[in-house]
Amino acid sequence: MRSRIERGIEPSVSGVCAPDASRASASRASAWPASVSAASPPPAELLVFATSPDATCQVAAAIAGLVESGDLVLLTGELGAGKTTFSQGFAAALGVVEAVTSPTFTLIKSYTCGLAAPGGVETLVHADLYRLDRIGEIVDLAIGEMLEERAVALVEWADRASGALGDAAVEVHMVIGDTDTDRLMHVRPGRSFMDRWDLMCERLEGFRAPVTADHHVPSLLPGELPGGEMRSGSGP
Repeated sequence: MRSRIERGIEPSVSGVCAPDASRASASRASAWPASVSAASPPPAELLVFATSPDATCQVAAAIAGLVESGDLVLLTGELGAGKTTFSQGFAAALGVVEAVTSPTFTLIKSYTCGLAAPGGVETLVHADLYRLDRIGEIVDLAIGEMLEERAVALVEWADRASGALGDAAVEVHMVIGDTDTDRLMHVRPGRSFMDRWDLMCERLEGFRAPVTADHHVPSLLPGELPGGEMRSGSGP
């Protein structure tokens, strides 16, 4: 699968987790049209390719630059796929000055965003569901209630929630590429994000990669599994 990835020209990057998404300017083969009108629903997913931790942070920053208060961003991928790196780039773009690590044991960590954070966002709620194995435990985190306080939530290992978190604004599924630093990211809009999808495609233009059938991943939007059973996930 990975040998079929068309890399194109590597975007210019400098500085780990630099939130300036404008540096993603290299040309790549387009997987989707540059513009998606309201009359034409956005594509199921946008596949983007990063060749370094800096580039992963720039993709995260591009997404963070379009979030609004109340948005839920779901992040998935195997251990080592780069979820923490993505989270750091996402937080930096929101003006978070604290060091960001995955809250694997505390489950949730809240960060104060900078004054220039987009969409009226004042707080970043960062959650890690890896250690949770029941839907009730995830519901008890009350992430939805935290979003009512001018916040945006970024949730790692979100596939363990089986839709219990509600409608996502954006889903990002990360896949390890050919090298230790190559990452494929499947970016999908939720219903609440459709009016921002055109701009998202534009900002991620320099990172686009071709879509192939073997890169398909199931949606994480609500209603995936009946009852309270957890979706199976890969271990550490």
